[in-house]
Amino acid sequence: MFKVEPAIKKADDLREYKDLDTIYHLKVILFVEQTGSTGYFYPATVFGVTNNLDTIAVMDMNFKGKIELKSKVVVGPSKWLERQKEYRTLFIISNRKRQNVTLQNVKVIYRGEFREIKK
Repeated sequence: MFKVEPAIKKADDLREYKDLDTIYHLKVILFVEQTGSTGYFYPATVFGVTNNLDTIAVMDMNFKGKIELKSKVVVGPSKWLERQKEYRTLFIISNRKRQNVTLQNVKVIYRGEFREIKK
């Protein structure tokens, strides 16, 4: 059976979800594909580093593709209906401990959209 590290689970429980209100240029450090079926839905999520070296996460409910690590993504604000604001990202665990520490430090996951993707 899969065991979730308590520190990672606690970090996920403490995260906030907010609307993105500015445009960011991110270098992708982790991408989680959109997934779901009847009864649940998880938007695509990019974890990335901004030009100011902050690590943030942004969800896009309409993106169905894939994004490679180290790609450049421009993210920006997007309109989400109130019922769509209940969506959450998939619980993330990396096989690299150092990356888990980085992901634990992301306290806010933004609702927005992926506007441009460059490899």
